[in-house]
Amino acid sequence: MAADSQNPLGQKPGKIETRVERFQTLSGQVVEIRWTQQYVLENNVLRKVMVFEIDPPLADARTPKSAEDIRECCVCCGTYHKDNVLRCPICGMYFCSRCKGSIKRDGTEIEACATCAKWENAGFIGKMWMRLWALGS
Repeated sequence: MAADSQNPLGQKPGKIETRVERFQTLSGQVVEIRWTQQYVLENNVLRKVMVFEIDPPLADARTPKSAEDIRECCVCCGTYHKDNVLRCPICGMYFCSRCKGSIKRDGTEIEACATCAKWENAGFIGKMWMRLWALGS
């Protein structure tokens, strides 16, 4: 039988890093997710606590389960959980709810990113002006 002051598991209280996932967005941001096991000794009882850290935090303050759940908005370059972004049907990029626009076709509204919505809703003269503007820059 072990004495009260001894640790039967042989673990010392402290922090032991277990797993790290990194996600690099298209703009070059790196989001790091760390899962850590922390052993805490309280009243001669050793507890194992799992700690979850994400750096930098996501813009929508959600906690993803893995790096595969992170998406980047193509307009504002903010990182969001995959449930809080939409995919543009025209360009295929992801956009957040703040950067969305709407396209009106046949009396229905389609949600798209602000850039594609601006292009699709412009008339013939507007599209020509945008092309000339793009050539000049």
